[in-house]
Amino acid sequence: MTRFPVFLTTFLLSTSLLAGPTLAAVAAPAPAAPTQAQASDTPTVTSRDVTLSPAEELQYKQMLKSASAMLGHISIANIALLHDMIPEASANTKSALEQARALEAQTSSLNADLIKSGRITYTADGKTKDFWLPLVNDALVVRSVDADYAKASKPSVEEADAEVVHTRIFLNTHDVREGLEKADAAFRTKNYGEAEARLTEAANSTFTHETVKEMPLLSARDNLILARELAKDKNYKAADFALSHAQQYLKQYESSAPAAGGDKAKKLEQEISDLQASISKNEPSALGSVEEKITAWVHNLEHGSSWVQ
Repeated sequence: MTRFPVFLTTFLLSTSLLAGPTLAAVAAPAPAAPTQAQASDTPTVTSRDVTLSPAEELQYKQMLKSASAMLGHISIANIALLHDMIPEASANTKSALEQARALEAQTSSLNADLIKSGRITYTADGKTKDFWLPLVNDALVVRSVDADYAKASKPSVEEADAEVVHTRIFLNTHDVREGLEKADAAFRTKNYGEAEARLTEAANSTFTHETVKEMPLLSARDNLILARELAKDKNYKAADFALSHAQQYLKQYESSAPAAGGDKAKKLEQEISDLQASISKNEPSALGSVEEKITAWVHNLEHGSSWVQ
């Protein structure tokens, strides 16, 4: 088995590798201690100030993208199962398994802090279920399920929320790969209940659901980005939820901001409300400009004057 240098064997992912320009630094939780089994043969990095060579940094980012893609495919497989979209669920399980095998060939475990994800919430049969779609470099690494197709497949399943959260990840690559192999086998035998159980187990064993409280403008920016990504898949209902969360964070900022910043926040809140109203009416011109408008708002938050945290 090929092994990466010590600092990659159990690696710590910082927000600088997960996001684009940031408005403020976010303190990361302390890394989890390795288990007894890992401690004997898997060195752990205790400092984030490791200087990487260009080649090492490229490897680092490639592993991050593979891990995020694997997690995204697991979530999409579960969402597809929720809608009885069996071919899509099976295909995404296979994609997740492919990523898991590649990761296991490189490292025995991943320990990652502050992984940014879109938490998509569905209601079905009176139950609420959450799924996590990782964002890397301000983009979903796995596209979400086609909203129109999903709705037609199972109208009783409803999207209930969409919000950016930061989660802590710790996974044993062997265990996740093994679980995904069992899920893949269950699809082949048409045991979809078993497939769902194994996929859910793989997701739950990967994430420690830990929402990190951030500065309002950064959270507003992140939710605007999630809304833009969901709109790319024409999933406007979920995008609307993310836009509402962006508004909430802007209101939170407005309550303590200097006058100039507060006025800008109010103006942006109103612009978001106007876009939401147009989306609700399915106006073609509005739907066609969603991505462009949100991109402009994100740029404004990142580079505009008068924004003071």
